[in-house]
Amino acid sequence: MLERLGTMRFPQAWRPIILAMTQLPDATLRRFGGGIVVSVCVIYYIFCRHAKR
Repeated sequence: MLERLGTMRFPQAWRPIILAMTQLPDATLRRFGGGIVVSVCVIYYIFCRHAKR
């Protein structure tokens, strides 16, 4: 969700990043995506655990 703010506010800065990502091998993109999923799950867990206190 927050990454959408960057594309909305600064599309000229995001375009080269997206173009560079299209050149990456599939395995690298999978690792990158998996890392993001794991990070979001850990952050969600921490927030949920903190909210129960």
